[in-house]
Amino acid sequence: MKILTEIVLFCRDAMVVTTLDTFTSLLAGTTIFGILGNLAHELNVEVKDVVNAGGTGLAFISYPEAIAKFESVPWLFAILFFVMLLVLGVGSLVALQGCAITVIMDSFPSLKSWQVSLGTAIVGFLIGLVYVTPGGQYMLNMVDHFGGTFVIFVVTLIEVLTVMWWYGLENFCIDLEFMLKRKVHVYFRVMWGLVTPIVLILIFVYFILTLKRLEYGTHGYPDSILAFGWLILAVTVLQLLMWACYYLYSNREYGCVKMVSKSFSSENWGPANSSTCEEYKKFKEDKLQEMANLSPTQRLLHSFRA
Repeated sequence: MKILTEIVLFCRDAMVVTTLDTFTSLLAGTTIFGILGNLAHELNVEVKDVVNAGGTGLAFISYPEAIAKFESVPWLFAILFFVMLLVLGVGSLVALQGCAITVIMDSFPSLKSWQVSLGTAIVGFLIGLVYVTPGGQYMLNMVDHFGGTFVIFVVTLIEVLTVMWWYGLENFCIDLEFMLKRKVHVYFRVMWGLVTPIVLILIFVYFILTLKRLEYGTHGYPDSILAFGWLILAVTVLQLLMWACYYLYSNREYGCVKMVSKSFSSENWGPANSSTCEEYKKFKEDKLQEMANLSPTQRLLHSFRA
């Protein structure tokens, strides 16, 4: 009963957080660009002329300029705006820091939590000093483009395609059903298996086709700096190829076909606990056997049945 209660709370929290995150983004976008649009209307210029630059330029130049033109208590809205930026920054930092700490703690269980937290905080602080130098804004813009946008998008696209189209939507849903003790709703099946991968592919193709040489305002970047930016992307993507080559090399004693199938097999995936792992394998085997006994039409209907 306690485990079921925890699962219900987990599902509830996940739905609440993702829903609030989505509507917060919609509210923030509507509010910010509504105000910038009004400022452009009052100044009788295009919105692109009001938005001096993306990222920090939008947050620290364009939007404060719009707030300063408020007729009523502009100082109050200015305070609220920068408090909001602080809260959003801290919230994002906690999430990113938590991911780094979790990975390090899992890899080195002997380390204490405060040691990892302190170490990552110091390293992050030292790296962040680059951005407060005279050329920090240029570096921030470059890292944000290649490391905060390009890399994340490429990795997300590869992750979605790998999990949903290689590992398989049905396998993924079976895993979730085993953990959550409930079937995955048809909405998530359609979004994960069809809509999200296709939308990501279309956005990626559009992004590549409209890609221009990186600039900061009216200033361009030298080729050496752009090469460093592309190196950030290459290191991330090459990680995937390096690990693929590592597993292929580890299974080199098998024939070509078996080497590939064994290297990319998911048969050893499962819970770390041995008894839970056995239960998981039995559960998954029964589910896959049930699917195998269905006709193609029945299988399709079963896959999209809540």
